[in-house]
Amino acid sequence: MSLPKFVRLNATFDPVRLEQDLQAVVKHFRAVSQEGPYHDGSWKGISLRSVNGDYGNAMALSSGTTQDTDVLEMCPYFKEILHGFKFQTGVVRVLFLPPGKKIGEHTDKGFNWNVGMVRLHIPIVTHPDVIFEIGGERCQWKPGEFWFGDFNQPHWLHNQSDIVRVHLVIDCFVDDELLKYFPAEALAAINAGLEKPMFINRRAAELDLATLARYEGYVRLPKALSPVPLYGRLVAEKQRLTLQAYGFPVSFGFNPQGENRFRYLDREIYFPQGPDSSTLVFSCENPPVNADMPRIRSLSLGQRIYVPLQQAVVFGVMSLYRALARSKQWWRRVASTD
Repeated sequence: MSLPKFVRLNATFDPVRLEQDLQAVVKHFRAVSQEGPYHDGSWKGISLRSVNGDYGNAMALSSGTTQDTDVLEMCPYFKEILHGFKFQTGVVRVLFLPPGKKIGEHTDKGFNWNVGMVRLHIPIVTHPDVIFEIGGERCQWKPGEFWFGDFNQPHWLHNQSDIVRVHLVIDCFVDDELLKYFPAEALAAINAGLEKPMFINRRAAELDLATLARYEGYVRLPKALSPVPLYGRLVAEKQRLTLQAYGFPVSFGFNPQGENRFRYLDREIYFPQGPDSSTLVFSCENPPVNADMPRIRSLSLGQRIYVPLQQAVVFGVMSLYRALARSKQWWRRVASTD
C-alpha cells in the first residue's frame, strides 16, 4: 500500500489575518534565495524560526534548538499560530515564488515518517494556475488551509499565474500532539503504507541542568559517519544534551529518553557506564549506524590544533556546495531568459 501524497489537516486559519501579517513581513524584511540547485534563485524566503534566530538564514535543516526570529514580533497572527501548536516545530519559513518561476523536481530526504520529522504548509497567497505536484498528484491547496505533504516523494512547482505564490512552511517533529491534527483514516493509511513503524518523538525523562552537565564533554564522531576525524562537544542546555560538531552550522538537541539514553529523531546516544562513560554508543536508523563514539574530557594539544583545521575544511566544503548550487541557479536563470 502506498503512502498518501498529502493530507488536509484538522485546522483552518484566517486568510485575511494571514494576508495582514504577510504585508508586515514584506514591508520590513528582505527575502533571501533558498538553498538548492533545482531553481534559478528566484524562490525566496523569510524565516520565522531558524537555527540561529536570523530571519535571513535560508538553511532548512532543522535541529532541536531553533529560535524565533524578529519577524514574529511584527506578525501577531503568525506568532499566535506557531505558539499555539503543542507539537515541537523546527525551521519555519514564509516562502515566495514569483510569476513564471519553477522549482524543479526533487526530494527532501530528511523529512519522512521513519525519521520522525515532516513538513506542513499553510497557503497564504495562491492561484488555480499554480501547478504543484507531489508524487505525480496535483495539490490544489487554498489560503488558510492546513496541509501535510510527503516531501520525501518527488515534488515540483511551476507558478504559471501572474501573482507571487506565498506559503507558510512549517518543519515539525512527529509526536502525539502533531498526530491529533491528522484525520483517523489518513493515519490508518500512513501506518499501513510504512514498512516499519512510524517514529514518534517522545520525551521519556526530565533531567535538571546539573544532572545533564555530568554528561558534557568532547567527542569524536563515529568513523561510520566520517572516515576523517571529526570532533564536537556535548553541551547541556534547555533540558536536553546538544551535540555541536565543530564547523557545522547546526546543532542537534538529544532529549532524555531514560537512564543514560538520549535521542534526536532516529538518532540515539547511550552512555553504557553512565555519565562517567569513556565511550558512548551512537546509533542511527537512516542510514543504519551502530558505533562507538570516544568521549574526551579535555582536548589534547594536537586536537586543539586540529579543530580549527576541521572548522576550515567543513566551512570550505559547505561554501563549495553553496557556490555550485548558486552556479546551477544562475544557469537556470540564463536558460529561462533565452
